[in-house]
Amino acid sequence: MKRSIYTVFLSGILMLFSETWLHSAIFQEPLPQDTKTLKTHYLFIKDNFPQPLPKPAAPLETPQLPQEPAVKTPVPSSASPFHITSVYIRPTLGSVTQLFRKYKDIPGGITLEGTAAGLDEINEVLYDPQKNIFVLNRKWIYENPLSHAETKALFLAMDQDDLAGVSLGDTDATYGALEEGSIPCINLKMADHFLGCIVFSNQSWVKQHTFPGGYRPKNNSESGRGYYSAYFNFRDYVFKKENDKVKLEEARMIATLIPLTKSNSRYLPDSRKIVKEMIPEAYESNIRHITSEISSYSTDSRLQKVFAYGEMASFARTLKEKGLSLSGIIG
Repeated sequence: MKRSIYTVFLSGILMLFSETWLHSAIFQEPLPQDTKTLKTHYLFIKDNFPQPLPKPAAPLETPQLPQEPAVKTPVPSSASPFHITSVYIRPTLGSVTQLFRKYKDIPGGITLEGTAAGLDEINEVLYDPQKNIFVLNRKWIYENPLSHAETKALFLAMDQDDLAGVSLGDTDATYGALEEGSIPCINLKMADHFLGCIVFSNQSWVKQHTFPGGYRPKNNSESGRGYYSAYFNFRDYVFKKENDKVKLEEARMIATLIPLTKSNSRYLPDSRKIVKEMIPEAYESNIRHITSEISSYSTDSRLQKVFAYGEMASFARTLKEKGLSLSGIIG
C-alpha cells in the first residue's frame, strides 16, 4: 500500500514529538515533588525501560574458602558542595555474608547506612517547619536538605528501624520501615534504576542518554553470563560546625558487583565466582565509570536525592542513639 507524502510527514512529526516527550520524561529536572506525579514518572520509566535485577530467596551458606583482597579505586569529588569519596570494592565471601545477615537479602540496589560524625555534643534538637531548619543545642542551625514531607517519611521510618534502602528486581524490595510509595522510596528506586541501567547497559535506555567523558556503557559478551547484583551503599557522613551553622562536609559511596547463581527459581550468592573474582569486564568497566565520574554524577538530581537521604538518615540515627524521639522532633 502506498503512503502519501502527507502521511509520511505526519508520522515523522509524531515520532519526533514522542521521542522528545520520552526524553523529557526520562530526564525531567527537577524531579517531581508530589507523590502522585513522582510515582507516575517512576512507573513510566520502569515499564518502558525494565531493569530486572535478580534477587536471592534463601539463606546463604558460606564454605570455608580463601578470601581475596578487595580492589579499591577511591575517587574524591570536587563538584559537590561536600567532599565525596567513591569506591568500587570487589566482594568477598565475608562481605557478602555480612550483607545477607544484615538485610536477609543481597541488595541489588541502594542502602543508606551509618551515623553522623561530628555531632557528638548535640543533645537537643528543635525543628522549625516554617523555615525547614533544625536548631541544635539552641545555637547551631542545620538547614534541612529535604522537604518537610520527605524528612517526616524518613524520620518515622528510622524511628522504627535503622535499615533504609531499596532494591529493584523480579519484585521490588524496601529495607527497613520506609513506607512503600512514599517520595523517598520512589526517588531511591529511580536512582537504583538509573545506576542499574548504566552497570548492566540497558540499551533501550542508554541510547536516550549521554554520559560523562563520552562514555558508552558496555555490553557483556563473555560466555556464561550468569546473574549479578549491583549494590550501592551510601555512608560515612561527616558534619562540621562553622560559626552558628552545621553543614555536611563529606560522604562516601561504595559500589559492589555480586555474582549470583540461580537454583530452583531462587537467586543466591555464587561462592565460586566470588572467590575466583569472576566478574564480567564490561560490568566492572561500567561500575568503575560511575565511581570515577562521581563528581559529575553527584550533580544528577537522582543522585543528589540519594546523598541527601543518606545525610538525613545518618542524622536521624545519631539523634536516635542519643535517646531523642524522631517522631517527636519532626511532629
